[in-house]
Amino acid sequence: MKTKITLGTFAILLALFFTSYSDVIANSGGSSGGFSSSAGDNGNSCGQGGCHGGGHTLQAGMITTNIPAAGYTAGMTYRINVAGTSGTGTKFGFELAAENASNATAGTLSPASTGSREQIRSNGQATHTASGNIGTMGNFGWQLDWVAPATGSGTITFSAAVLVANSNGTNSGDATLRSNTTVNESTITSVTEITADNTKLYPNPIENHLNIFSNNSAVNYLTVMNVEGKIVFETTISSVDRVDLSQLKKGIYFVTVKSDKANFTQRVIKL
Repeated sequence: MKTKITLGTFAILLALFFTSYSDVIANSGGSSGGFSSSAGDNGNSCGQGGCHGGGHTLQAGMITTNIPAAGYTAGMTYRINVAGTSGTGTKFGFELAAENASNATAGTLSPASTGSREQIRSNGQATHTASGNIGTMGNFGWQLDWVAPATGSGTITFSAAVLVANSNGTNSGDATLRSNTTVNESTITSVTEITADNTKLYPNPIENHLNIFSNNSAVNYLTVMNVEGKIVFETTISSVDRVDLSQLKKGIYFVTVKSDKANFTQRVIKL
């Protein structure tokens, strides 16, 4: 029995074909969003819950950061890398999310360079661009900058899903890798006072140079006063510094290190 295809039926089939093909190639320019494998995305990735199917495989270590072991500090900018190796493919895609314990987006992601390999979706998550979906013989990599959220945001989890495409032009036969890493918020409080406990001036007596080491990062100025109360030397400094005092005559001096809000004075002997 022959099947008769009317012009209207052909038009519908043609529309379905192009719609399907469009869906296949559209994500070469970035994920549609919601497929980072994060808890906020319900664990979905392009391979599990996404259009590619086939599930996803955990690959530890794909996400690395320069966030200190002590944790992130609110408002500071850190580098987030998503990188790894898989087979010999040359087409890759990714989505990265940064979420707090409530599974809400935390902090602000942005492309780390002026290149065009990464972009940020409207949901605040990062993904590749059309020019950023290319790797070299199985090696893939993207870089983001992350501005840490406000104080009190707590533990943050970075989750990423990486699509390893077989370049057959369809959604089938591709592999998906997922990874996550968790960072804590720093509990180190800022130092406002300058005391003998958090600031050291050494050696004492001194010959030529005085070393400064302070836990107060706001320390920015030093003055030297003689026993008559006259300032004989002053200079800007940092909280860790070395100052040349070889020009001073032998005797007793009072060295003061300052910040905009505090100061500390120590008696020193110049040999």
